Amino acid sequence: LLGVAHIFPTNDEVGEFSKSRFKPLIANNKSFIGKYVKTLKGGTDTTSLKRVRDAFLYLRGARLSQKIGDSAESTSSKTAGFSVDKCVFDEVDYMDTDVIEKYKGRMGESPHKKEVYLGNPSHEDFGIDLIFKQSDQRYWFRKCSCSGLISTPAAITVRGSWTCADKSFPDCVKIRKDGTGYIGCNKCGKEIPMWNGTGSAEWVPDFPDRTKFMQGYMGSQLMSPRVDPAEILEDFVNPPFGNLADVYRLRLGRAYSAKDEKLRISDVLANCGNDGIDLKHPGPCAVPAFCRRARGLC
Repeated sequence: LLGVAHIFPTNDEVGEFSKSRFKPLIANNKSFIGKYVKTLKGGTDTTSLKRVRDAFLYLRGARLSQKIGDSAESTSSKTAGFSVDKCVFDEVDYMDTDVIEKYKGRMGESPHKKEVYLGNPSHEDFGIDLIFKQSDQRYWFRKCSCSGLISTPAAITVRGSWTCADKSFPDCVKIRKDGTGYIGCNKCGKEIPMWNGTGSAEWVPDFPDRTKFMQGYMGSQLMSPRVDPAEILEDFVNPPFGNLADVYRLRLGRAYSAKDEKLRISDVLANCGNDGIDLKHPGPCAVPAFCRRARGLC
């Protein structure tokens, strides 16, 4: 094995991840994980380079800060000089496509070649949202024990009803007498936890025919046992400071673009009619004019 490259938007995140996540993980799991992480002689075990058994973990930033000669092309020495089996792009919405392609090139010598993209979505059809739409689009379904023969998301007929909080929000949020909330069954309304043992929940793809190409997982705070669904619902109905975008992106894990920021297909189709192109018009009319200033023409 060659190793893994974990890519962050900038080098600042590299240092923070190494100190706040990686080191505590090793220190608190010495017998399970720490024994495989080796300190290299000569001080090569650094903030951005870790040896895990016989492979390496490269922690790199995604900024292209160097120019090649007199060209306008940007690059970085951090994207060269190593080979890996897997690239993990963390917060991909903050990365240029150029740097993603350069890091993917580091898998050229690997027989495995795996890519992982992570992040909170920002705008629709951009970054992680665009990547997710190309995947098999998996959502988390919870099983309720209410009676009745129902087809599961996996198309197996068993007793029980299945609910996906991300697909049925806000209707799936039920409120208790004390004001706290929970995720309720779409059929009977009974509270269903995110996980209650084997067979109680599962990831289900919307497009199983794409699974061999790419697996995508949609997560949100609706899946967290530490977040009250009632708070999410309140923020959705009454966005803090009027900022609905952050509710969609950070609470619900969905991309959000305001109507004035994106031209949607539905908007275009709504302005289409059955009228053909007129061959003539009584006027007034307008026609675009192009100037060729090099020859003094207009």
